[in-house]
Amino acid sequence: MAYCKKDSPGYQRESYLKFDLSGLPASAFNMGSATLRLTGGVTGPDTANAKWVYYATASKQWTENGITWNNAPRDGQQIGEVPGTIKTTGSTVDFNIPQSVMQAAWQSDKILSIRIIMQPRNSSVPGSFYSDFASKEATNTTYKPQLLFNYAELEAPGYVPNIVMDEITYDSILLDLIASGSARYLISTQVTTKANQALTATPRPPPM
Repeated sequence: MAYCKKDSPGYQRESYLKFDLSGLPASAFNMGSATLRLTGGVTGPDTANAKWVYYATASKQWTENGITWNNAPRDGQQIGEVPGTIKTTGSTVDFNIPQSVMQAAWQSDKILSIRIIMQPRNSSVPGSFYSDFASKEATNTTYKPQLLFNYAELEAPGYVPNIVMDEITYDSILLDLIASGSARYLISTQVTTKANQALTATPRPPPM
C-alpha cells in the first residue's frame, strides 16, 4: 500500500494498492466479486467523520517507492464509497470489488490497482477525518491488506462428463453448467441421444 499526500494546507490523502493475480491457475476463467479488507493500524475517533471513495485505476505502472502526489494515477472508474466508523486498532473495513472489475483485471494484465480517496463525510461539519490502515509491512500479519475472492476453473483438456441415464424412464434433466459453448453443445448432444434411447427402450420385466 502506498500513501500520497498533497503538500498544501488541509488534509488530502490518497491510498493506492496493487494486487498481482498472475499466481492464479491458468485454467481460472470466471472471476467472482472480491472483498478488499483493510485493517486499522491505530485507535482513533476521527474515522467516524470520514468516507472512503475508491476506484479501479486504468494506469497500473506506479510503484510503491516511486508514486507521488503529482504522478499518481487518477484515471479509471469509481467503484463505490464506504462510510467511516469509529475505528479501533485491528478493526477492519471492507471494500466490495465487483465481478466485472475482477474479470477485467484477469483478462488484461492480471493486475488489480485500487485508489482510495479519504474525504470528510460531511464537509459542513468541522473536525478531522484522519484515516489509518496497515500496509503489507505490518508486523501483525493479520493486519496486512487482503483480497478475498472466488474463481472457477476450466476442466482439463479433453475432459467429457460421464452422463448416466436411466434406460427405462426419463422425466427431466437439469443442467447447471459454467462451460464453453462447445462443451454445452457436446453435453446437450449426449443428453439428447441418451434421452431418445431411454424413451424408445423396451421396459424390462419386473424381477420375479
